[in-house]
Amino acid sequence: MVCAALVLLMIPGVGFFYSGLARRKSALSLILMSMICVGVVGFQWFFWGYTLTFSHTGSVFLGDMSNFGLKDVVAQPSVGSSKIPDILFCLYQGMFAAIT
Repeated sequence: MVCAALVLLMIPGVGFFYSGLARRKSALSLILMSMICVGVVGFQWFFWGYTLTFSHTGSVFLGDMSNFGLKDVVAQPSVGSSKIPDILFCLYQGMFAAIT
């Protein structure tokens, strides 16, 4: 949980980095663009991105839509380790999807 929160704090840092590379008049729009991307990618990740990436029943390259909208994700162990809950693994990987 703490690691996911730290990755969430990195996202405005990426926006500040991008705004430092741009001209002064477009700096604020680049920060706003990085924050809007968090919302868009977060929506996509939690509805269909996680189930297509880390599905328990899909193929090696592409999962299936069995966990669409994070259905039954809370009750399962994650694909990374049986000691980590699947919802926590989903949140952590979702933060990295949002920052990239």
